[in-house]
Amino acid sequence: MIRALRITCLLLTLLVDSRASAGPCDGTSTVPALVTVRTAGPEQYIVRVVDQGRLDEMIDICTGTAPPQFVGIGLATGNAGYNRDTLNGNVWSWHAATVGLGNMCAEIYDGVPSFIEGNLEYWVETVGAFCPWTGQIVAIDPDSSIPGDFDIDGDVDADDGALLSVCLGDAGNPCYGLAQGCCAVDMDSDTDVDCVDWYLFRRGWTAPAEPPTPHFCTAAVPTVSTWGLAIMTLALLATGTLTIRTRQQTRIPPPGACTPPFASTRRTGHPPHDTLVISRP
Repeated sequence: MIRALRITCLLLTLLVDSRASAGPCDGTSTVPALVTVRTAGPEQYIVRVVDQGRLDEMIDICTGTAPPQFVGIGLATGNAGYNRDTLNGNVWSWHAATVGLGNMCAEIYDGVPSFIEGNLEYWVETVGAFCPWTGQIVAIDPDSSIPGDFDIDGDVDADDGALLSVCLGDAGNPCYGLAQGCCAVDMDSDTDVDCVDWYLFRRGWTAPAEPPTPHFCTAAVPTVSTWGLAIMTLALLATGTLTIRTRQQTRIPPPGACTPPFASTRRTGHPPHDTLVISRP
């Protein structure tokens, strides 16, 4: 009898502990957070969410307290230290520059992550966005990413430096035409790999010894003189004045002319064919 009671108490304790433990959808409730989206295949990709309202919506969708929506993202080069597919062991060469939710999604944006990886230039430069019809939010975790962690193993060290050095060039080599995976190390998402990317990489370095310096990149970020600062200040003020005047002349587009909220600012246009739009039930 006593043994039966002990077993019952143990089972109840385990049940309470399992209910109290964090599930995949409530790994965190505050931004920044990493949200995992699973598509057909199955394949996965990860987006970084910095807007608290958007994260709250995603938590509700993931836990089933809100109806599902499409997860649409604007595409940019560079894996940003977090975008990967843990199911298949893939590290992607792109990341989400913007993240949105919606009930409708055009067919041109549909696909799976490996489609983007296999034809990255087309997806980033022409399509500009990704909105998989089969996408489902499956996990939400705290943001543990480190900029420059290209292999996404939790540090920025010589292994990451080796990946960068293969692609780095003093003239800024376009990452699309380089070795497979070179777009993953594009830290400023300008589609080339140059000394700016190296400076950003060096800033996130976590290994004990300093990273080796490429012969065409200086070890320190360049400084400017007092006169240089004054000239730069005047240039910025002039640019700001021109920007204000330009914005005042901007016309408000007619209803329906706006791009989706997840559209990338890098998109240069759509292919010249009709698109199919699907709605969430």
